[in-house]
Amino acid sequence: MKRILKLQMLAVLLLLSIGVAAQTSYEMFRKERPNTNSGIVYSTQPWLFENIPGGNYPNFSLLTVTASYSDQQYLDVSGNGDNGLMFGVSSTQKPKQPTEHPIYVSMNDVGEPLNSYYTAAPSPTGTGIEAESSNNAISNGALSMFTSAEGIFAANSNASTAPSVSYYMGTVTFTFSRSVTNPIMHITGLGGNVVTNVDVNSSTFLAFTTEYELVNTGYTMQRLSGTDPLSVTTDAVGSMPAGGWKIVNTFDPGDRIDLDGANGNLAGSGSVRIMGANITSLTFKVYMRGKKANQKWSDAVQYVGDRHNIGWSITTIADGPLPVHLTSFTGKVQNCNTVLTWNTALEDEVSHFDVERNTGNGFVSIGKVVSKGSNSSYTFFDGAAVMGSNQYRLKMVDVDGTFEYSNVVVVAMDCNKAKIGLYPSVTTSATRVTGLTGKETITVISSIGQVLKQSKASGSYHEIQIGGLPSGMYFVVVKDEGNNQVFYGKVVKQ
Repeated sequence: MKRILKLQMLAVLLLLSIGVAAQTSYEMFRKERPNTNSGIVYSTQPWLFENIPGGNYPNFSLLTVTASYSDQQYLDVSGNGDNGLMFGVSSTQKPKQPTEHPIYVSMNDVGEPLNSYYTAAPSPTGTGIEAESSNNAISNGALSMFTSAEGIFAANSNASTAPSVSYYMGTVTFTFSRSVTNPIMHITGLGGNVVTNVDVNSSTFLAFTTEYELVNTGYTMQRLSGTDPLSVTTDAVGSMPAGGWKIVNTFDPGDRIDLDGANGNLAGSGSVRIMGANITSLTFKVYMRGKKANQKWSDAVQYVGDRHNIGWSITTIADGPLPVHLTSFTGKVQNCNTVLTWNTALEDEVSHFDVERNTGNGFVSIGKVVSKGSNSSYTFFDGAAVMGSNQYRLKMVDVDGTFEYSNVVVVAMDCNKAKIGLYPSVTTSATRVTGLTGKETITVISSIGQVLKQSKASGSYHEIQIGGLPSGMYFVVVKDEGNNQVFYGKVVKQ
């Protein structure tokens, strides 16, 4: 027989449970740290959160966050496998190539931030984060992010900076393994940089900043604490239009050459809360903007960029057991297709797996695989993978509709080996695919993965009319008669 609690007792228990839950803060590796390997990466391993105070992992769930870059606009900038956005990189005086830097760092790895810059709810404003300590076992952890100026330097013939122009670099996605509510993003050292000995029209310094714009809709952002230049706004900034939520550095260097200031207080450092429930991933567009007019972006010797750190605190995560336990999730290229494989040890009332790919504007479903039960193996083929880096994750859906996300797998596609060509790559009306056998299928795909046109080749070349499409970038995928991808190209409709 069920016991019925009196309303008064139920109210007391509810208040007690809320009070206890409110004291829990999950933070990225304050006491237990992963291997701090150095080197260029574009997707990190999952970061495990700790229960603070106490430093213990949550007993009822494994909460991690994975960070991945996508839609890179500047690729292999210096011929060293470096893109415009990277983890584990720092600037160098010479030679002109990125230097390796730890991927997982203390929050104070850049500048000398103060604890009071940050807030970890439910602590009062300006408290709850340890950033001043030089002891890695005590200070909060973060990811070392790098926005390279070298792509802008090369692509624009080292054109002068203009504070009114924000250069789009790509996107970064933070994926949580469980649904979270109101996560807090901790930023250290955003912009406000000083780089000496750069040829900037007789100046001895270069000022620029990274800017973040939230892609997800339905959420708002709130600045909790930080340095004066750290701003959260929906106003227009640089060439970013008004409307979207942005995190920017508003410091105007003017004629000042000491841009760092004491304790990095001219950089954008502090804590920003993303307001929303049941959040599983957050995607930001990343921009770079020169802070002072008529400077040059770099020179022929040095490697220049904006190194800054991002960490997270979480106060509320979803309850309940994981519906599935993955033992592996991997991807590879086979016959110009992505082949994803995963294995499970436990599937507790799992309905299916949604396979998702990051299009540059967030993850979208590209297929559904029905659950086979515990201790099973699965294979999924993606024939529409694009040239370069492709990011995948699994959405593991329970029979009651609850779900969890896997880690993110990155597969590098490099199948442009056929003698098939695409010209022109920039056009107002049409482009032509050449080098065909006459048996191929040609597909035009939008930047968000939508199939816009599809047709069969009938000869050695095929003309694609795109005059009726909006201006922007489109992908052209060619598959042979066996449905194997044999060519991938990009065309810009002006």
